Amino acid sequence: MLDQSFEPDEATVVSVLPACAHWGAVDVGKWIHSYTDSKGLLQKVASVEEFTYKLEL
Repeated sequence: MLDQSFEPDEATVVSVLPACAHWGAVDVGKWIHSYTDSKGLLQKVASVEEFTYKLEL
């Protein structure tokens, strides 16, 4: 993906990380986590999850 100048977004991360977990690709999952953290993608997802959690209370 990165070789072709494609920038993954939150939807890509949400799709790929569970696949990594399912297949036991821990190293790939850690790399994706590190990449998304450096791009600030996880902060956006976390804020949505926190908002959703607060709504459920």
